[in-house]
Amino acid sequence: MTTATPVPERWLRLRPGPGAARRRAALALLEEAARDGGGRVLRDGEGDLLLALRDGEHGPERGPGALLEGVAARLAGLFGESALLCPAPPPGAVPPPAPAAPAVAAARFDLRRDPVVGLGGRAGPRLAGLHLHAGAGPVGARGEAWGTGADAAEGDDHLARHAALGRAGEAAAALATPAGRAELLGAPPGVPLHLGWPAGRPWDGGGGFDGLPVLPVLPLSALASAAPPAPFALSLPGAPGALAALLPLLDPAALPGEALHLRWEPLLPSLPADALDALGPGRMVLEGADSEAALAWGLSRGIGRFTGAHPSRLLAALRRRDCASGAGCTPAQCAARAAAATAAGRAGCAEPARLLGGAA
Repeated sequence: MTTATPVPERWLRLRPGPGAARRRAALALLEEAARDGGGRVLRDGEGDLLLALRDGEHGPERGPGALLEGVAARLAGLFGESALLCPAPPPGAVPPPAPAAPAVAAARFDLRRDPVVGLGGRAGPRLAGLHLHAGAGPVGARGEAWGTGADAAEGDDHLARHAALGRAGEAAAALATPAGRAELLGAPPGVPLHLGWPAGRPWDGGGGFDGLPVLPVLPLSALASAAPPAPFALSLPGAPGALAALLPLLDPAALPGEALHLRWEPLLPSLPADALDALGPGRMVLEGADSEAALAWGLSRGIGRFTGAHPSRLLAALRRRDCASGAGCTPAQCAARAAAATAAGRAGCAEPARLLGGAA
């Protein structure tokens, strides 16, 4: 009987430095490389993270050496010269804590499901969609706060972008399971689910959502390569002045997308009206419409779908008016529960089905 010769492994060792945010981003990168390369991630007694890839499993152009060097280069850009190739793991290296199952992990991420409120016409405020996206203060799959305390002071935008990739992936994984859908949505929505999708993560068409009406909201950069599978929505630049600078470079009428998400900012009223008309106000969703001024401008331009505190309160008022249990909560509580992407966040609502249906 012959004994199989152990396949040699090549190792990369990373010391991400202080801060839960940095450690989570480093671990996410290493786990991604381990999945791509058929490897594993360990940690040692000093808190360093280690990535191991086996020889002979990747082909000549994607050998473990090349993969590790690529990962080391990415980590160097994030963490400086703290990623070192090493011949073997130190004694006592153990796997890091296992991530939660997708449904639980997605529940711990700071995800929001903002109502997309239809306004205008004779129908009155109505639920026209749900916008599932990362919130302002994300919480990682291991329950570590991102953007709080010392980590918020770091101001690492590139780490925040990597966190957005993780949150989008967790949300998509959760939506692909019955338990995850129940956690995020509570019940199947009868309206489109606008799923926020960040730059740097290709959209593959979203198979596996079991008939959910998912509409990914892709960044404009998604159009730089091969056209993504339809249907999809696009997110227009939201930084002050960014859209004004971009519009002269675009053919607005040729911009694809079932919907265009545009974030409210005070400079929008100064944009050329003909350019906005060419974009198609009927397919726009004005995000962050937290004031009457934002709503008034959007309606004046023919925009009929909005997210934000103000339209959400209007919808909550209608729900409570027609809800037999409406006296048991406040408008603010009703609006917050409608935006919650966890079962715990919706707890206390006596008629949770109404949170997905506006006024009956």
